[in-house]
Amino acid sequence: MKSNRLAAIDIGTNSIRSIIVDVDGKKQIRVLDDEKETTRLGEGMGKSPRLSREAMQRAVRVLQRMTDIVRGFGVRKMQAVATSAVREAQNRDFFLRRVENEVGLKVRVISAEEEAWLAFLSMLNHFDLDEQRFFGFDIGGGSAVLIFGIGNHVENIHCLPLGAVRLTEKFLHSDPVSDAELKEMRKHIKQHLLPIRNAGKAGAQMLIGSGGTMTTLAELHKALQREKYAGVHGYELNRAQVQHVLDVLRRKTLKERRAMPGLNSDRADIIVAGVTVVNQVMKVFDLNVLKVSDRGIREGLILQMITGDSVLDNKRTLTKYPAASRRESVRAFAESCRYEAPHSLHVTKLALRIFDQLFPPEKKAVADARDLLEAASVLHDVGYYINYTRHHKHSYHLIVHSHLVGFSPREIAIIANVARYHRRAEPYKKHENFAALSRPDRKLALKLSAILRLADGLDRSHSQRIQDVRCEKRQKRLTLYLASDKDIEIEIWGAKQKAELFEKVFKTKLEYKHVRRKT
Repeated sequence: MKSNRLAAIDIGTNSIRSIIVDVDGKKQIRVLDDEKETTRLGEGMGKSPRLSREAMQRAVRVLQRMTDIVRGFGVRKMQAVATSAVREAQNRDFFLRRVENEVGLKVRVISAEEEAWLAFLSMLNHFDLDEQRFFGFDIGGGSAVLIFGIGNHVENIHCLPLGAVRLTEKFLHSDPVSDAELKEMRKHIKQHLLPIRNAGKAGAQMLIGSGGTMTTLAELHKALQREKYAGVHGYELNRAQVQHVLDVLRRKTLKERRAMPGLNSDRADIIVAGVTVVNQVMKVFDLNVLKVSDRGIREGLILQMITGDSVLDNKRTLTKYPAASRRESVRAFAESCRYEAPHSLHVTKLALRIFDQLFPPEKKAVADARDLLEAASVLHDVGYYINYTRHHKHSYHLIVHSHLVGFSPREIAIIANVARYHRRAEPYKKHENFAALSRPDRKLALKLSAILRLADGLDRSHSQRIQDVRCEKRQKRLTLYLASDKDIEIEIWGAKQKAELFEKVFKTKLEYKHVRRKT
């Protein structure tokens, strides 16, 4: 049987990363293995434009191990690329020959433009960009790439010598970092950014950032805020929060940084430079929202193998495939868990009908909450995939560890909690999963859980008997007019069994009226 497994290796200035995936008949990607090793291949290149003997030796050892793992998985196709450090090294041909001779791996050195293209392809696959104008920013050890785009169209690409290793070696020599060094580094960064801004190649709603600096920044902020969300993919920070993390970092010694929760010790020496670049990009281009991607060039390579998109073809519009939309991602995940579609989608319909009659639709916060309720309703029973017993808890764990496109870790945590509380125990602050939410998010999860419980009860027989629900509020009573041409006694009974939380949260008493519809 022909293997559908693909692999990609990214040889960067600071680290080498590999990924092995399986691609199914619908070309959906399932990650089988994901490795990262810090090799500091570009170490010392600020003084001499050559790869050192020690750095090459470290890289060859890591590549041998990664290649052995890839071959063990029996992949059909593998690509390995090298970026900034190898691209700029005077002895790059020697290194490439050595890798090919000792490891049996042929490495392709990619241009800065292709590097940006691959990063963007990965971003497009994981963020619902629609027709939004955005900046993509991928920062590595040797360089950073800035991508301007709208939807799935690339407008401009800029490769800048602003990698975290490069800047650290050039500017930061004190411990802790001195104000003078930081000022000089900021001035250098701005010298590269201001001409781009002044040329009018700017203007966006958000920054999507990838690379080790970005994921570490998110982990640091999570630790400082004592947040317990799973992962950082889709994590959001504003400019003030980025500045706060930078202020904390710059005052600490290297030893103190290495002890910080959320900060891997092998990145502690270069993180100040990396976060400073992010902060300056947001400041110069007046961006207040940063969304973090924990994917990057490796996944871009995988997607390029699948879609055939290539910067070498002089294309400017990428294939949006698989489609990166929140709703489609939720449905795809539900299908992967073999959910009961008729029941789940009907419950979703009823939950949204109730929600729309309780909340004014013109507020963005309401629209966002509606999306979370829709996702939780579709996914509330995915725990059946494990077993029926405690399936609500299984649903929570499956969702919280999912990678739903377009949802931040915070939003996924809310969705998981709402699904968790569609039955049995009500949300309780002593529950670890519920307590991990912020106070505003706990209030939101309570309301959404109450609606989902009620909607689930209205399809107690799993036969979709109720065609529509209309809500009418009078003083402290809410009457639900249930349209159906069938007997719905069991549905009303099911709703009453689950109505307590709704009545408590919305401070109302529920009544039920059967409105018969003739077929």
